[in-house]
Amino acid sequence: MEEQVQFIANCKCWQAVKKMKIDDNVPPIDVADFLASISLSFDSKLFEYLGKIVDLKKLDDFSASLVSGKLKKEEDFALVLKEITGVNASKLINSLIPADADNKTKDKLKEYMKVYLLRKILKFGNLTVDYSGVPIPINKGKK
Repeated sequence: MEEQVQFIANCKCWQAVKKMKIDDNVPPIDVADFLASISLSFDSKLFEYLGKIVDLKKLDDFSASLVSGKLKKEEDFALVLKEITGVNASKLINSLIPADADNKTKDKLKEYMKVYLLRKILKFGNLTVDYSGVPIPINKGKK
């Protein structure tokens, strides 16, 4: 049986096809690169869709205000990151949830927004929790 990984997105605003055949000659790093590229596609689209539900600009502004002049040493990260679960972040997050959302959706949106804030704050400090800093070859083998 041939091994392969396929990802297909066929939506109005997103078309993507990523396929990789895997055999004994494919180095594991190539598979890792391929999977990382899919992960990055997912991440960008996830936040794009989140932005259709909540005002990401307000989260961007909040994260910028949290880090403004505060990330001077490693200990500062802990204090800023703690704010994600703090009262002000909770108030903002709750205010962004659509009034007609059911409890399950509210809980999901809260977690999505916390992850969004976490990633934004880490990015301000030149840190990431994704593969955006990895030099992933695009369309390897195509000219």
